Amino acid sequence: DLLAAADVQILLSPSEAFPLSVIEGWLAGVPVVVSDLPWIRSIEGRHGPMTYRDVLEADSDGRGSEQVLFAQETARLEYTAGIMAARWAKLLGK
Repeated sequence: DLLAAADVQILLSPSEAFPLSVIEGWLAGVPVVVSDLPWIRSIEGRHGPMTYRDVLEADSDGRGSEQVLFAQETARLEYTAGIMAARWAKLLGK
């Protein structure tokens, strides 16, 4: 509910390791601003741009921008709990 009211989600952390709040922001269709950390470089290397490093750029793009919609769809297809659980089950041979 809080993300539905937000213009931008910001997670500026020097050490987070792929926090679920970023996925929640993507799924909610909110522009997400994050620190430039290895996990985000890996995600965006795999899928393409899904986050911002600059709050003003994220705010000016806003909801409904091509990048935000792309991140939302990618999160829906790749990063929901059910999809990630199935990926882990397959990896563990279950």
